[in-house]
Amino acid sequence: MPIRDLMEDVVEILKDTYYGDVRFEKGYGSVVGKNKSEENISSASSNGICIRAFSDNKWYYLGFDRIDKKIILSETKKLVKKIGNKKSNLYLQKPWKLNKTIKLKIDPEDISIEEKLKNVREIFKEIIKNKQIVNCGVGISHSRNETI
Repeated sequence: MPIRDLMEDVVEILKDTYYGDVRFEKGYGSVVGKNKSEENISSASSNGICIRAFSDNKWYYLGFDRIDKKIILSETKKLVKKIGNKKSNLYLQKPWKLNKTIKLKIDPEDISIEEKLKNVREIFKEIIKNKQIVNCGVGISHSRNETI
């Protein structure tokens, strides 16, 4: 099931409370680093859904790091049933949309790990030439995030 379809199903359930919203986040990142004693290469990725509801002047949250439609919809229904649609003092603004992708001169994902490590080593070598510097750390990192 596409994530947008799941989000629309969640929004439909949230209509039975005073206010509710849902957000999906997906991220990926990598780090290449070096200091005097070691070199490190690491990467990580994550995704998840956050659901917020507001009723009786209180916020309620659900968070999921596994995208399991059945569980997400079931837990959202339980929450809405529990909190109901009680009058609240929340100023509801008109919805807005931001659809922006930042243009890059060079996409970091197009640069190989080997080239990143080579650059980190060269920068480290230049810095450590200075006899007043005992140790230093050099790193290159990047991340890519998407929020719906």
